Amino acid sequence: MHHHISYKISGSIFFRLPRVTVRHEYIGLRSYQVSPLTSVEDVKQLLYEETNLPVKEQRLTHNGRLLDDSVQIRDLVPAGSPEVSVTLEGRGLKGGGRFGQTTPPLVDFLKDILRRYPEGGQILKELIQNAEDAGATEVKFMYDETEYGVESLWSPHMAQHQDAPSIFSGDQIAMLDPHQTLFGVHESGQCWNLKTDMKEITELADQFTPYIGMFGSSEKTIEEGSFPGTLFRFPLRLKPSQLSANIYNKEKILELFESFKADADTVLLFLKSVQKISLHVRESDGTERMLFQVTATENTDFKLERPNALKTLDQAIDGYSNGVPSSTVTCVTYQVNIETQDEKAKETQRMTWLVCNGVGGRGMCTELDSLADDLKFMPSIGIALPLTVINKEDKGATAGFSGRAFCFLPLPPGEESETGLPVHVSGFFGLTDNRRSIKWREVDQWRDPAALWNELLIITVIPQAYFTLITEAITRVQKKDQDFPLSPTGTYGAWPDPKRVKSRWKPILQPLFHDLLQQQVIYSLSESWIRVDQAVFSELETDEDISDTVINYLQSSGTQVAKVPAAADFVLAACMTESTEVKKVTPSFLRQVIRKYKHKGPSQEKLLLLEFALSDGNYSDLIGLELLPLQDETFTIFSSTLSEKDSIYIASEEYPRSLYPGLEGRFLLDSIKPLVLDTLKEAAKSRGNLPYILHMGPWSQTLIILEKYFDQVICFNNSNMAYIYTYIYIYIYICINVIVMTLPCCSNA
Repeated sequence: MHHHISYKISGSIFFRLPRVTVRHEYIGLRSYQVSPLTSVEDVKQLLYEETNLPVKEQRLTHNGRLLDDSVQIRDLVPAGSPEVSVTLEGRGLKGGGRFGQTTPPLVDFLKDILRRYPEGGQILKELIQNAEDAGATEVKFMYDETEYGVESLWSPHMAQHQDAPSIFSGDQIAMLDPHQTLFGVHESGQCWNLKTDMKEITELADQFTPYIGMFGSSEKTIEEGSFPGTLFRFPLRLKPSQLSANIYNKEKILELFESFKADADTVLLFLKSVQKISLHVRESDGTERMLFQVTATENTDFKLERPNALKTLDQAIDGYSNGVPSSTVTCVTYQVNIETQDEKAKETQRMTWLVCNGVGGRGMCTELDSLADDLKFMPSIGIALPLTVINKEDKGATAGFSGRAFCFLPLPPGEESETGLPVHVSGFFGLTDNRRSIKWREVDQWRDPAALWNELLIITVIPQAYFTLITEAITRVQKKDQDFPLSPTGTYGAWPDPKRVKSRWKPILQPLFHDLLQQQVIYSLSESWIRVDQAVFSELETDEDISDTVINYLQSSGTQVAKVPAAADFVLAACMTESTEVKKVTPSFLRQVIRKYKHKGPSQEKLLLLEFALSDGNYSDLIGLELLPLQDETFTIFSSTLSEKDSIYIASEEYPRSLYPGLEGRFLLDSIKPLVLDTLKEAAKSRGNLPYILHMGPWSQTLIILEKYFDQVICFNNSNMAYIYTYIYIYIYICINVIVMTLPCCSNA
């Protein structure tokens, strides 16, 4: 209700306006100058505006008589005096009577909100979220430096508030006044219609000029009576107010823009409607300039993939809202490209993502359903896997990527929003009052329903959506004809590393890997997709020739060998059950395969296989393997017998193999690597544990060998010449296979 105080001057007669004084024992005196036609009800309204005591609770008396609301002040004015004295009786103003809460003034309510919302790019995200909820497809922010006229305004008071917060949408222009002073007491705004209020809009030219030329809004737009969108104008606070003491200038606004740009490349990831956001500046001369733009697009060949996926998702959301039972999480996956253009950096960056959105089914978790109904929440989740980054410098893959938490839009950077996952996760999470972080069940809020909701969402919906994301990535990699920017081994990058995942998010791991490790998620070195139980994992860090030879041999024998990153290997060790052993490429495994399939390859391969087979020191497991290399370039079996005929000899510097020509089939190959030779010597020395012998024979054993070529034992005397002649005779004997002579045994020569 607006109160108008007026007076009239006619000739020399002057009429004074009556003054009403209200008395009350608690509030003291209240005095108002009013029109003679003012009613008692009007006075009660004035009192309400000062005391918050509702009109219906007030009882005004005059000279002890209760006054009716319709009584006018002129009827109470005593002769010769313009003063009227009344008494207020109101139960709510005494110790007893009316009790209850009253709504605080709007400015106090807004001040409390501002206090909880820190400054920074987050406020722009809130506005984007509002646009998303309204179904907008594009959002533009502009810093307007233009100075506007203050002559033709709605009221003179608007001159210093001509940038009052306002909204221009369709055929409506509305201005807001949180202080409730510009448009009347307790009036928080004013609205004009482009069709019915055109006369006033035209007359108040300065009031409505700011809308002309802004984002395509022209005089013609206003004349035609409709703006195809919604435009918000927010004034900059130039001096402290009841709401806040923060002052804003151009520098602060541009800082706000920079703060938003910091993670602008992800703001569109999980939005369904908004596909483009841009930052602009309007110079004082009216020139408009775009500073920054981020756009979400689909690949040309898959234009309908995302719209169709979101349509399926919307149907699932409607089904959940309407109580339609479903025992599974409905998941949809699509590829999206996020492109940013920065005028300042003069560069365009393009990032490709694979996004999976999921909605829990009604009936999957009774407690979740109950909380959803109470909190008006929806069990929806989004997970985004970065695929590639492409810009003018071609930075390549997403090295150093760190997953963050979203509630449709990214939560502010910092430890609170870090997940330790290799993907971004968005959810319909319950947030703290300032919408900066996810609520968690702490000791002091263990029963907080929103915090419990968040934990249930993480256990029930996220693992299934995450599982779908990884398996869908593999499916797309397998389609060779599809231009999917991820290598087969790149899919392991989507696996969470349990050592890095933050404690709040660890409940995802067990259900995720329980399902994942039963699927064909391992890419073998023979380029096929297999289950974990079908694979033998290679962690070989030996010589490249050895590892290549071992792996090639195992593959040729039908073994599916695979290599995985350390994080994935950790997962396999931690998550596989005892009944499903993770097989590894080890010397023991190699020996098993050779024992079963033999080895038909070249000798150089055999030597490398031998080197690996010896590396664990388990020499007794060599028995039966045809891997022992001989000087005649053949290989013999590691024997379990102790007979002389099966003995293989290792020559030494003191007794070189040249002393025994023609016995190449009994000597170890002398060109093998020193390390392998040392290992075989070690094996020979440990013959107490070995059922076979490798000799490094002294002379006595050499004589045993020679016995096989002479009719009788050769005895040597101490003469050097005897040695020399003996060697000559032996050599001749072996060469021409005849007995030359036999030396007699001499004790003293």
